[in-house]
Amino acid sequence: TAAILLTTRYGKSRMLVNKVLAAMLYAVVLFSIFAIVAIVTQLCIYGTSSLPASIQLINRKSPYNLSIGGALGLWLLFGLLASVAAAATTMLFSAVANNAFTAFIPAVLAYILPSFSYSGLSPLIHRCMKLLPSAVIGNIDTLFGAADYYNIFGLLVERKILIIVCSVVFAVLFSCLSVWLYRRRGK
Repeated sequence: TAAILLTTRYGKSRMLVNKVLAAMLYAVVLFSIFAIVAIVTQLCIYGTSSLPASIQLINRKSPYNLSIGGALGLWLLFGLLASVAAAATTMLFSAVANNAFTAFIPAVLAYILPSFSYSGLSPLIHRCMKLLPSAVIGNIDTLFGAADYYNIFGLLVERKILIIVCSVVFAVLFSCLSVWLYRRRGK
């Protein structure tokens, strides 16, 4: 579609931004459909009586004053941010690659690789990978298990806050880079 968009009157300006926004909207809608199905399935099986219960029933070492329903709401937020960041990453690879397949493989790897532990390889790489939103999706119980702080220029910042900041920064930065790269390709 990029080749067709670039030949139209507004193809090198407005339409590229619309293409990136459409990808983001698609990611949000797709995540919403899967989240609704997952939540409705869980509610049908287990009911709603456990939602106001304390998160300490799942992980007794959790220092957070949070209900299971609140943790579910935060899981939805992290999942939505991961979907948008993955869409922005895919758009960036699409802007760099010549065809869809060469854009798809690195995007999938960028989504899957943060799920693994890299503590044996390098503690720094391991800590950085834990900040990516896709690393949280399958490990939501570890996110609320214990407080995990990062030292950012002498300031202690909790991991959950950094995940949100990193997700937003990646989504905005990769989206802007995608538009810029698409425009350069069109010249």
